[in-house]
This record gives sequence, C-alpha cells and structure tokens, in this order.
Amino acid sequence: MRYIEHLRQAIEDLLAQDPTVYLLGEDIEEPYGGAFKVTKGLSTKFPGRLLSMPMSEQGYTGLGIGMALAGLKPIVEIMFGDFVTLVVDQVVNHLAKFYEMYDRPLHYVLRTPSGGYRGYGATHSQSLERLFLGIPGLRVVAPNVLSDPGALLKTSVNLGMPVIFVENKLDYARPVVTQGAFGDLFVVETAVADRFPVQRLALPDEPPEVSFVTYGGVLQEVIQAQERLLYDHEVIAETLVISDLSHGRVETLPLRGRAVVVVEESWVQFGWARDVAYRIQHHAGKPALALGARDHYIPASEPLERFVLPTASRIVTETLQFLERATP
Repeated sequence: MRYIEHLRQAIEDLLAQDPTVYLLGEDIEEPYGGAFKVTKGLSTKFPGRLLSMPMSEQGYTGLGIGMALAGLKPIVEIMFGDFVTLVVDQVVNHLAKFYEMYDRPLHYVLRTPSGGYRGYGATHSQSLERLFLGIPGLRVVAPNVLSDPGALLKTSVNLGMPVIFVENKLDYARPVVTQGAFGDLFVVETAVADRFPVQRLALPDEPPEVSFVTYGGVLQEVIQAQERLLYDHEVIAETLVISDLSHGRVETLPLRGRAVVVVEESWVQFGWARDVAYRIQHHAGKPALALGARDHYIPASEPLERFVLPTASRIVTETLQFLERATP
C-alpha cells in the first residue's frame, strides 16, 4: 500500500469505530477530498463527520481545541505546513497548556503536509515542525515510508495529548515497507519497538561505518546517499528513521556506526538535527554531524531548490569529509 492509502484507511477506521472522531480542514469534503486527496471519498461515507472549514486556520484550529475540551477527538488539517505559522498562538499558548493545566486526557491531532523538492516556492515548501519542538505538552510525529503512517495516526489520535502530525508531500505517492527487503540491497527492521517505533535500513549482516539518523521525506535522499556511498566509495552505512521527534531518547539509539550523520530537511541552524547530533555526541560519545537545508529561503527553481535543500550528492560529500575528519 502507498503512504496515502495507509492514512486514508486509518482515518476511515477511526471514523467507523469511534463516533467522537471528527475531521476539520479546508476543502476536505467531496468533491475535492483535500489538497493531496487524503480524505477523498470519506465525506460521502461519513456525512457530517468531515467538516470543510472557511479559510481561517486560526478559527478552526481553535474550534478543534474546544471540541477536544468537550471530550471529542478532532483531527485538524492545515492544508500546507507553511500555514502553521497562523496557528502558533492557539497551539503553543493554549492547546499545549490545557493537557496538564486541566490534568485530563486531551485528544487532538493537527495534520499538515510538509516539505519541498516540488518547486512550490518559498511559502509552500518549508518544514516548520521545528516551531513546535521543545514545547512542553506537545508531541511532534512524522511518519515515513518505513513506518506505517496509518498506525501512527491512530496512535496519535488516541494518545491523550496534543500531536502535531507531519506528513511529507512526496511520500503520499510512495509505497510503504515496514519490514523485510527494501529494494535489492537493504533490509528494514524495527530498531526500537515503541508506540512510535524507530526503523533501521541496513545491509544484512554487514557492520556499518557510519549511521544516518533522519525523519520524514528527506529519508529518500538519505537512502540514495547510502547507496552511492556503498557503490562509489565502498562505505557501508545504516539509516535509523525517527517518527517521534519530540520524545524519542535519541542518545540511547542503537547506533552501530563509529560516526553519526543527522539529516533533516529544514534549516540546520537551531534545528532538530543539531540538537540530536549534540545529544548523541554528548551521551553516546560518537562524533556526530548535523546536516540540513542551507541558510536561505526555498526557491521555486528546481536547481536552486536542490541547492538549498539537502540532496543525496551533498550528503555523500559531507559524510565522506566528516568521516575523514573523524578518523582517529
């Protein structure tokens, strides 16, 4: 099944099994079914449970918070991840606080598609989940093609605390492989079993020289880099893919490489990758490099966009340079 089909099936299951689940968002009802068609066909099957909202992200995000306080389980969709800037007040100053202020479960999921590599330009290509990292009372979850996006969504809806659920635009069309062979080279296994598991992509029975740590859609660039390192440079790498960005104990990850490269699609300055690299280096004692987008807005031009965002070629180049520096 493709990533989008996992999500759609999970939403259908939630709507069918739990009458307290509602979806709110722009154009999520028929005939549109959402900007990326995740909810296509569901408003016909569940009339009154998918509610198309006016173009007022602040308004319907706040409406969803009220629904959650009333004991419902709203899933709120922001059409593009870039627009989460419009709801930071509701999420950070209200939603994140209520879970502990009122000492009660609060079921609330804010879904949004994130990421670039599509030529959408500076205001429709960002990965702004970084705005919610480090905020007490919020969970930030980012599925990938080695996890089951639908299972992660179900877990998030029933978690009892607010979740920012970040879906990658390019991943929607990609098939999901959660276990076993991945292509001709690698094997997928669960590295850390949890409600939000960590998956490992590696050559079977081959000790890696370097470990990649990443999340979301940029995994595709990391996989390509992993292949090129093997074919072109005879460097064996493994990749560990995180789905829970806010609560995962990355310093205890089962990293088998002698060095670690942490890759995110967003800007590396003050970002997730740099924090994870610090914690790994400080707690696990392994040299770690943080790699992300260059310090620039994301252009619409394809070559310029790929210059700003992390690509497989840049990951290979910077990894080889880092391994040379990190050699004792």
